[in-house]
Amino acid sequence: MTSRTWNGSNGAYSNAADWLPVGVPVSGDVATINSGTVTATGTDLAPNVLTNVNSSTSQTELILTNATIGSGDQITVRAGGTNAALGAVGTVTNTGLVSLTQSGASGNPFLVVQDQPGGGASSFINNGMIDLSNSIGLLTANPSTPGTQANENDQIVNNGIIELLPSTTSQLGFVNLLSVTGTGSLRVGAGYRLEFNRAVGSGQTVFFEPRSTGSGASTLQLDNPGAFAATVAGFTASDSIQMTSLPFTSTSLVNNNGLTTLTFSSNGAKVASINLRGTYTTNDVSFSTSGIVNGAEVTTINTSVPDSTTEPTGVYRWFDTLFGTHFFTSDPGERATVNATRPDLKAEVNDFGTVNPAANDPNSEVVFRFFDTIHGTHFFTASESEKNAILGARPDLTFEPSSSFLEHAVQLPGDVPVYRFFDSKFGTHFYTGDEGERSTILASRPDLVPEGIGFYAPSQIVPT
Repeated sequence: MTSRTWNGSNGAYSNAADWLPVGVPVSGDVATINSGTVTATGTDLAPNVLTNVNSSTSQTELILTNATIGSGDQITVRAGGTNAALGAVGTVTNTGLVSLTQSGASGNPFLVVQDQPGGGASSFINNGMIDLSNSIGLLTANPSTPGTQANENDQIVNNGIIELLPSTTSQLGFVNLLSVTGTGSLRVGAGYRLEFNRAVGSGQTVFFEPRSTGSGASTLQLDNPGAFAATVAGFTASDSIQMTSLPFTSTSLVNNNGLTTLTFSSNGAKVASINLRGTYTTNDVSFSTSGIVNGAEVTTINTSVPDSTTEPTGVYRWFDTLFGTHFFTSDPGERATVNATRPDLKAEVNDFGTVNPAANDPNSEVVFRFFDTIHGTHFFTASESEKNAILGARPDLTFEPSSSFLEHAVQLPGDVPVYRFFDSKFGTHFYTGDEGERSTILASRPDLVPEGIGFYAPSQIVPT
């Protein structure tokens, strides 16, 4: 591993002479950009690189054009008194981790979807994770020509996770004609505010995280409620939805298979609707009008009862940089401890276990976890008989019942198969729900012996 630092000028990422020590970052390197605007295209980014974009006396930018952020890559934007940003031109796909770390109280446009030369639309496709925890970050769009309006088709395609988990109050804003489409989820911790002022597609699910992830009320602010089509889950009496710029004269509430739709009408014409996961009655939901935001009156929606369905949890994956294996957990507390104390474990986004099935899901099954005392890794199985055989014959594998999690025994809509491989070199196991990663392993890793499908996992929540 080599730590390489950009020389501070404006230039191409692929220019080896602009890095110190000289050389374009390669797999396993740490790349740090402390100032300047750096542009990268296509295959300029090597796999498994940790990239830091740090603010300085002037704006620092890494602008990607028609590029892919790999599943083993991590880009961290550190914004301070001045802005630091990741730019996306054309089609940029993230299958890794993009995160914002911020000091100071003002919001920064840390992820900027920029028009293509000539004004063509651009897309940032998030198949991995965008993490804005403990930060105030804006996801925004920029025109190709200063002083003009950005292309209205610039967008975030979120098929993964956008996450705001607490310890300080934060706000996420989607602004400047930047819509959100795709089939992903947005997770909002207690005490956080999530703000949209452009269209949000029906494939998105906004999760109000349980109180265990922090304290205080969570708020969803809709500046353009007529264009909000996502499903809201985990809504409790401590949370609120605020709508601005929406004149309406009546409301109605309809329940359908565990989904409650609130419809707002003006003189008989529908102007907006909000989908809440769970079953609510007219006695459970209240509306109040108070305050002014951007010159518009605010309508606040509250509920006296929590989401009636069981809140699923995530399954998180890390790459063990010392042993080349992986670690998984569905315990948010264990996840926080690992992130804080284990720099040898590099967070990744896997294509299974975005959420677990709910505990009351009749198709769920337990995935058991064992600690390998010889290799320091973990073994997982969804087979009760295999679990019992291990308990009887493998004293080197320590059963960790509190770290087991739920997945599916059969493939349901929205599920992906999770494949298990035996590492014949180290005697450990590797798991993936990514078909592309599986194909690469089958073609290039004879040391990883396929052991078939271990279980099925929801890649996203499918509203019932």
